[in-house]
Amino acid sequence: MEQKKEEIYLSPEDSYNLYKLFYEVTQLLEKNGIIYWITAGTFLGAVRCGGIIKWDDDIDIMIPIEYKDKLYKLLKNNDKLHIYDGNKIKTHDKISYRNNNNKLFIDIFYGKKNIINRKYIFEHNNNGCKKKWPNEYFYLENLFPLKKYKFGVYEVYGPKKYKDFMERNFSKKWNTEAVISHSHSKKLKKIIVFTMKPEDYEPAKPFFIPTLYEPMYGGKNILFTPELNDYTTLKENYNKKVNIFYNIFVFLLVFVVFIIIVSLVYLFKK
Repeated sequence: MEQKKEEIYLSPEDSYNLYKLFYEVTQLLEKNGIIYWITAGTFLGAVRCGGIIKWDDDIDIMIPIEYKDKLYKLLKNNDKLHIYDGNKIKTHDKISYRNNNNKLFIDIFYGKKNIINRKYIFEHNNNGCKKKWPNEYFYLENLFPLKKYKFGVYEVYGPKKYKDFMERNFSKKWNTEAVISHSHSKKLKKIIVFTMKPEDYEPAKPFFIPTLYEPMYGGKNILFTPELNDYTTLKENYNKKVNIFYNIFVFLLVFVVFIIIVSLVYLFKK
């Protein structure tokens, strides 16, 4: 029996926790001046659907090799986050929760500057990575300055331009054809290739909603309440609240103007 793509989808709990893990890691990096940008499938997800691809169960980011020591020092005594030694997995590091019962993680790839075809690029620092993913490099002119991409309800840093990277790594059909080539958490019988339908452009849900965004998106996180974790619904709830406040403001303004006019008329009559 042919395996359906829905069998590979992230569970609601994993979706929520992966968005949460990524948000906490990006906040840590940004507050401590460590440059990062999204890459690989995470970059594709940000561009194509504004979040995690439904069948992608990890996060991929690249950090300049100069920041590796700083990252290790930062996480050495962190009681919540843990970084795996790159020597054990040969090519790159991983960050996860210390009590990582759900096995979710962020892949940390380290990059360095180089020259290819007489152009400056940022490529994998690790030779194993370069051999396994030879096309995963960024022309500096397409990479910097980094820009923010919508990712669920928050934003993360990514390369300035994306088309060249997408076509080089995922083919020229990257925005219309999907390929499920692996899964860390589900058993994939064989590679699944299909033409994308409108629902395939939707990101994994539910989202994790940082406290900073709670007023905008209608309330605190309630993991298995779709009304509070569906992006469209949350935006509608916010717009309704804005409209209510606006209507109240207009009513009060009209009322005040009316009182002023009545008062002036009364004074002139006297």
